[in-house]
Amino acid sequence: MNIHNIEYMSTDEYLKAWILNKLKRHRCIGSKHTAAKNVRKGAPPTYYEKIDDLLEQLIKSDRFVWAGGKTRERHVSLYPHLLGEIDSFIRRHYVEAVF
Repeated sequence: MNIHNIEYMSTDEYLKAWILNKLKRHRCIGSKHTAAKNVRKGAPPTYYEKIDDLLEQLIKSDRFVWAGGKTRERHVSLYPHLLGEIDSFIRRHYVEAVF
């Protein structure tokens, strides 16, 4: 499955798992972080706003993603102590998870 497959892109859980998997693949865990706008790269431009909203959900309600930074841009990374829960979430909702 590819991110451009509309059948899977329609679910929020799939997109959340895609975001978490992308951060994990790029090893953005703990003190290694990336700009929030970089997370949506690789997705179709029509999904940028939805991905930004889901990233906010992962930060505020799901609490899998840490957000902060000292620059003007918001930076994000995964919480290292939640990697087990993040892995199980990815396995449940994302078909092509890379471990």
